[in-house]
Amino acid sequence: MPAIKMITIDLDGTLLRSDGSVSDRTVRTLQAARDKGVVVAIATGRMYQTARPYGEQLGLGDSPLLLFAGGLIETLESKKILFQQVIPREWAQELADLA
Repeated sequence: MPAIKMITIDLDGTLLRSDGSVSDRTVRTLQAARDKGVVVAIATGRMYQTARPYGEQLGLGDSPLLLFAGGLIETLESKKILFQQVIPREWAQELADLA
């Protein structure tokens, strides 16, 4: 079996408990994985500003944050954009008009 290189975990309804906290056990488990060289990344529909505090709490370093359901991948500490898929302005305007 190949070695695990990355763990990607969702926030809401997965990593976070109902009160928005992360259990100490989960923090220890993810840190143990990082200590073994595994990249731990967060994948969420959230934006950077609301995902960042959890990455910091978990001590993820400059791991990638997969944001906006994959529309943006940005590193936690350096804020380097690794991938970005935007909706063309005319499509956004059509959607706004429909709403």
